[in-house]
Amino acid sequence: MNEFCREIEETKDSLEVNGTYRMRPTQGGLLPWGFVGEDLVLCWETASPPEQWNSVIATPYFDDVWSYPKGMLATLIDLISGSTGIDSLSFIAGEPNFVKRTGY
Repeated sequence: MNEFCREIEETKDSLEVNGTYRMRPTQGGLLPWGFVGEDLVLCWETASPPEQWNSVIATPYFDDVWSYPKGMLATLIDLISGSTGIDSLSFIAGEPNFVKRTGY
């Protein structure tokens, strides 16, 4: 993931995601806030005031992107409990294993 983070930082002004999203600092751009192993990137969609930001769940390099109408905590709870309603994400359900990452 370090390579992914470096790429995001280096290209954040021009990175377009699936023709729908752009990365921050672009107004309304995606702001990554977490990772699920090396399988998913969790972002906020920053098009509204911060207290109303929804989540975007994506595969690395944003090959698949799901707009998710909930904030950070509700998104994590739904991912862990397997209740996102997104079949492609059902592999995540179960007891979480938190790993401290450094170097970001």
